[in-house]
Amino acid sequence: MSHTLDLSKELYFFEIGRRDKLNSASSIPIGFATLSSASIAYCADAIRPPLGFADWLSITLISLGALTGFFFFYTTVRFFWGPVYKYIPLANVIEKHSEELRLHSTKYPKSGSHDDLFRGYLSDTFSFCASINCQNNDEKSRLLFKMNASVLAMLAPILLASLITGTVGFIDRTMIGNVSMANQNEPPPPPPPPPRDVRDGAHTPVPKTK
Repeated sequence: MSHTLDLSKELYFFEIGRRDKLNSASSIPIGFATLSSASIAYCADAIRPPLGFADWLSITLISLGALTGFFFFYTTVRFFWGPVYKYIPLANVIEKHSEELRLHSTKYPKSGSHDDLFRGYLSDTFSFCASINCQNNDEKSRLLFKMNASVLAMLAPILLASLITGTVGFIDRTMIGNVSMANQNEPPPPPPPPPRDVRDGAHTPVPKTK
C-alpha cells in the first residue's frame, strides 16, 4: 500500500510540474504575438493615401496575418482557461477525514486499520487528481503546438508587410532628400529687371480749376 501511495503522490506532483513547464513555454509564442502587434501598428502608421501597389500588398499581408491572429487568440484563451485541474484537499479537510476513518476503523475493525484506510484514501486521491491533470496537460500540450504554429503563420506575412512598408518608406525619403538637395544646389534666380522711367506724354491732361 505504501508503494502505491508513493507512486500516486509522485505522479501527482509530476503533472503539477508539467503544467508549470507548459505555462512557461507559452511565453515564447505570446512574445512573438506581441512583436506581430507592434509590426501591425508600424504598418498602420506608415501607410498613408494615396495608396500604391506596395501599400495594397502590405494591407493584404496584414489582413492575412490578422485572421491567423484570431485563431491564435482563441487557442491562447483555451490554453489558459480551458483545462480544469484537480488538487488534493486542504490539510484541515484531510485531517477531518482521517479522524472519521479512525472512528470507522474502531467501530468496524474488520474494515481494516486506520493506517491502511488512510493510506488508501490518500492513494486514491493522488491517483484521481494525477489522472485528470495528465489529461489536462496532454490537452495543453496540443494547444501549445497550435499556438506555436499559428503565431508563426501570423508572424511571417506581418513581418513581410513591415519589410515592404519600411523599404518603400526608405525609398520615398531618399527621393525626397535628393530633390531637396538638388533644389539647394541650384543657383538663385536673377533679380527682376528694374522698372522703367515714366515718360511724360505730349498731351498730358491738366486738371481743370474752377
